[in-house]
Amino acid sequence: MDRNGSLQGVLDGLAASPGMVGAVLVSRDGFCMMKACNRLSNPEVFSAMAAAFVGAAEAALLELGEGGAPRILVETPHTRLLALPATEGMLLIAIAQTDMEPAALEPRVEDAAVRISVLVKG
Repeated sequence: MDRNGSLQGVLDGLAASPGMVGAVLVSRDGFCMMKACNRLSNPEVFSAMAAAFVGAAEAALLELGEGGAPRILVETPHTRLLALPATEGMLLIAIAQTDMEPAALEPRVEDAAVRISVLVKG
């Protein structure tokens, strides 16, 4: 399997796990690189907005004197989004149902982000 197929496999595996709705690999500048989510009607808009909210959080944290790559958790009554860096240039956005607790969500997404990083770095 080539690298793109392996990356898609990581996203597919994360998206298929219990409580998950989908997963999207997004460039830091907001382009949808790959996705495993049928609920997205416009993945390009989703990706741009996800990258924007991560960038906004980074800017806010810099104002507080905090550095580093933030991990962003967004919750609505029905959906949780967890965004975290997968590589220096890519974000992994996980989409889960709200019945999946963050303590269960975060390790799955972190593991997928590490696997993505290894695949991208070769």
